[in-house]
Amino acid sequence: MTMFQPAIGTDDLEALVSKYQKQFSLEALTYLESRDISEKTIINFSLGYEDIIIGFSVQQNSGLLPGRIIFPIRNMEGRTLDLIGRSVDDREPKYKALLGVTPVLFNEPVLADNSEVVLAGGMFDVLSLEQVPLPAVAVPDCYSFHKEHAQLFADKRVFLCYGNDEEGRREAERVSNLLESVAEEVFIVTLPEGIKDISDLFTRAENAKEVFVSLINRAIQTKQESGMPPDEHYLTMYNEEFLKRQRGQTTGIPTGVSELDDLLLGGFRPGLYALSGPIGAGKTTFLRQMADHAAFLDCPVAYFSWQNSSFELWANSIGRLSKIPWRDILLGNADPELVKQINEHYNEFAGHIWTLEASVDNTCEDISDFVQRIAQTIGKEPIVFLDYLQRIPHTKQEMLPSQERASMVAYELHMLARDLNCPVIVAANGDRDGQLLAQALEATVDVWMHLSVYDPEDGTHALEVLQNKNGDRGAIRVAIGQDTTVFRSAGE
Repeated sequence: MTMFQPAIGTDDLEALVSKYQKQFSLEALTYLESRDISEKTIINFSLGYEDIIIGFSVQQNSGLLPGRIIFPIRNMEGRTLDLIGRSVDDREPKYKALLGVTPVLFNEPVLADNSEVVLAGGMFDVLSLEQVPLPAVAVPDCYSFHKEHAQLFADKRVFLCYGNDEEGRREAERVSNLLESVAEEVFIVTLPEGIKDISDLFTRAENAKEVFVSLINRAIQTKQESGMPPDEHYLTMYNEEFLKRQRGQTTGIPTGVSELDDLLLGGFRPGLYALSGPIGAGKTTFLRQMADHAAFLDCPVAYFSWQNSSFELWANSIGRLSKIPWRDILLGNADPELVKQINEHYNEFAGHIWTLEASVDNTCEDISDFVQRIAQTIGKEPIVFLDYLQRIPHTKQEMLPSQERASMVAYELHMLARDLNCPVIVAANGDRDGQLLAQALEATVDVWMHLSVYDPEDGTHALEVLQNKNGDRGAIRVAIGQDTTVFRSAGE
């Protein structure tokens, strides 16, 4: 997969909008009907659908977003800047951008005529609100809200209403913090227990508008009385999150090591993760293995290495998949036919990985720019791997002691994970009991994992979760083949 954007101009986009409006299938219309989207709304928002083409097509700009409901994304002047496709079946990604233009909002023109607006969690939420009608906008579902979006809400009263779970609560608070210095006022609206999002409310409730307006009024009253919402405001979401965990419905990107996934409640979530360990413990090997596993699951991966070349990392991956010592691949001592065969297999998911050989000039700002370029290309925030902390320069390029610089970089990475709303996993050199390393990590990371050196007596490493804001702490034993570099739970 390459970072390629189709050469499509504004006139082409308008022509595509007209084309897709004429291609609605029965399946697409049935899907919209199931979401209570009226024919009038379909027309008002110029929604369309792209047919799935069987066989070859010689038509220009065909097969761009096949099998998807098409949402035109227009700026304040009403000019179409991008198209977002939402699949009507189970294909992933669920939402996909054609061009990846940012920062944009769905239904952005409504901001020009309204001083009060709902900032919803998704585009279907906006459609539901506009049907009643209540002015609403949303960041297209394949993107996250960034500080550039906040400027669009200058001097407005903004009512935030995101998904009714712990992830939605955290995202609403993050966005609220970005808006506080720009908007006139910001309120967080909490949905009733059992309701997933705004669209779900309007699909299920007979008097949905009255319910939603009462929730807005409650949010205003709560903030006026206390300045900030009390815990009562979040009890429903806390209970929903508990029920998800109780049912084993926690979500995350699996690490590939089952016992570690159990400690992380399913895997990686948005936030900063650190994997520390002494030199030679196998941090790079483990980091790359987790990156490959995420890519195998069709998750986009951005991998930054300040230590190894991309060829060395490729050799590491091929060695793991082929069970050939990776140094034999690095030195050209492996069977060419076997390497070719494994490379063809690796190609099946390597299209989800972007590897950057970083230098001392690549700061957190560069990481952010690269990650956002990937998100714009594929319509989904990637999981980010960084190897390693002590070599990442501080943004201000100040001459600082190494551990002080590491602490400041760790804080920048913490803010990066919050701003991009994606998992960021960084390797760090150091002993688990090292005071300087602890100072760099404890105050900034959401999860701190530590990998010990290889124990020849039992042939394993200790992998400890020393700090975990998403779940429990604990220790597991992981085994690694000393030649083939595959980490796994010791019991597997």
